[in-house]
Amino acid sequence: MQKKITIFQCIIFKIMKTIFIFFITLLIASAHPQDSRIIEKTDNLKEKVKISSGKDKINAYLELIDYLSLNQPNKALLEKDSILSLVQRLDDKSALITTYLTLGECYSKTSQSEAALEYFEKGLELSKKIKDSSKIADSFIRIGRSKIPFGELDQSLKLFDDALAISTRNKDIHNQILAINYLGILNYILDNIKEAENLSYKALNLAKENNDSEGICLANEHLTIIKIYQKKYNDALNFNKVAYDISLQRDFLVNIPGVYYNFAVIYNRLGDYDKAIDYMYKSEQIRRSFNDKRGIASDLGMLGRIYLSKKDYKNAIDKFKQALEIYKEFDAIRPMTSILSRISTAYENIGDYKSALNYFKEFKTFSDSIYNENVKREAAVSNAKRQLEEKEKEIKYLEEKNEVQIKIQKYLIVFSSLIMILLFSAVVLYLKVRKSRQNLSEINQKLISLNKERDKFFSIISHDLKSPFLGILGITELLKEETSKSDNQQMKKLTENLDKAVNNQYKLVENLLDWTRIQSGKMVYTPEQFILTDVINNALDVLYNFSSQKNIRIEKNIEKDFNVFADKKMITSVLMNLLSNAIKYSYSDSSVNIIVNQKNDDFVSVQIIDNGVGIPQEKISKIFNSDSNLSTEGTEREKGTGLGLLLVKEMLLKNGGDINVKSTVDEGSIFEFTLPSVRN
Repeated sequence: MQKKITIFQCIIFKIMKTIFIFFITLLIASAHPQDSRIIEKTDNLKEKVKISSGKDKINAYLELIDYLSLNQPNKALLEKDSILSLVQRLDDKSALITTYLTLGECYSKTSQSEAALEYFEKGLELSKKIKDSSKIADSFIRIGRSKIPFGELDQSLKLFDDALAISTRNKDIHNQILAINYLGILNYILDNIKEAENLSYKALNLAKENNDSEGICLANEHLTIIKIYQKKYNDALNFNKVAYDISLQRDFLVNIPGVYYNFAVIYNRLGDYDKAIDYMYKSEQIRRSFNDKRGIASDLGMLGRIYLSKKDYKNAIDKFKQALEIYKEFDAIRPMTSILSRISTAYENIGDYKSALNYFKEFKTFSDSIYNENVKREAAVSNAKRQLEEKEKEIKYLEEKNEVQIKIQKYLIVFSSLIMILLFSAVVLYLKVRKSRQNLSEINQKLISLNKERDKFFSIISHDLKSPFLGILGITELLKEETSKSDNQQMKKLTENLDKAVNNQYKLVENLLDWTRIQSGKMVYTPEQFILTDVINNALDVLYNFSSQKNIRIEKNIEKDFNVFADKKMITSVLMNLLSNAIKYSYSDSSVNIIVNQKNDDFVSVQIIDNGVGIPQEKISKIFNSDSNLSTEGTEREKGTGLGLLLVKEMLLKNGGDINVKSTVDEGSIFEFTLPSVRN
């Protein structure tokens, strides 16, 4: 009787088990309506394998395992022996590489990391043998991705960089997109969030330009993670929704658990725990369908964290313990340590301090044991960061080098163009000269006529520009005197500004006319012997009001009354320009020094020293250059003409002297000029 009951119980148990499996299958199918499409397409691909032969059979097999790797990777592994036997028998090395890489992907998706890495490295080795650069890049990317969970970030970085370099060189857009994507996520892991975001957007844009659905999906997933870190949850939801839609449309079933996981993280952060839990159960169901044990453990751990946030400590402990058992199978100490800490916290919250203490002790044991692993991981992180810094420096150097090369190319183009223009001009000029030799006398007459017209023009300008100013200067001086008696401060200020503006314009006109006379050779050089001190004193008398307005002291250190031989009018203009500049660029309540001494037997030296704003070194070489019209405001916004120092230089050279300047910014300037002296 007991035996019959036992048999009956076994039958009931088997029936219940079948019903449970059927129910779970229906539940998953209802959650993912594309499952029926996946099953149908899988059956069609298997049928295609059956009816094909030779190379066509290989291609059919590759299509089948590629599709299964994206949807049922555990079932793809069942085809391993058949396809390997076929491609090895037909000696199709390219197909064999693809097979190795696809099988490695299947092992990776089913939590068999060592086997995955083995097959990726087989693919890389064979790719190098046949020199297939596209598959070398593909292998680098897969191996680099496999090393991230083990903390070998420096190696991952080098592999991704190499993959990007190879794919860029060969214009392999798909692998470029993948390499940029994974460089983005690696930068995220290394806390280089800005660069991670830039790379992910770069990958997304490139993928969109080339309609690469895998690249678009991957970039959106990475941007979801970045936006979660930035607490931009609406953006994260939008990016994750795009990744979900593509995964659904393109039958990327193995990708959907990761998308669900991201949804759960977002909703957990937003406090919508029920929705977060719902997404985690959906993720777990799919992972169980292709036996992704590490993924299942990760989902269970996340469920535990959500229940912990929800303060449902009983369910949190249950999920953490389930995750812990799976992690023990993989000897995954790092996640086990985290789980043990959270179990201890959960027990503490329900008042079971004994259990909390036990799990805490276990947590401490494991946390101590991962010290060496942490050291290794930190070293890898440090190496990876150093590589990134070196890479950034190299990129900056190459960019600078590229800019220099571009500039050189531009200069060469300009130089070549100028040479061509000069050659062309020379030919044209030669032809014109040859043609016009007979008319040389006529041309000379025209030049003489033009010179006369120019002189007449300057004469008219001199009269028509200067004459009106004399009347205006008188009016402004009168206005200034009248308003000085008024209490209207605003009117006083306006009148003073007007007077300054008119005087400045008059000075500009005088300098301009002097300049044109010098350039045209019409300025008469009339040297004479005179006492330099008298000219200095006259200039100071004229500038007295200007210096008084700024309360600037004029200090003279004149060795003796030197006789000089020069054009007195020109030297007066030189002193007026230099002294007015010294006052203009000096700060209020400072001083201007004039030092006159015998420089040598033939020359007298005059130094005008101010305590003002100074001149930057890069501008000193330009202030006497007619090609650089430098005009700057004084310390109280006084305007300059930009011609004064040019005239000074020209006039001193005409008088057999010279000028030089020394200056320090914010300390002042020393202008020293020389004049021929007359021996007593």
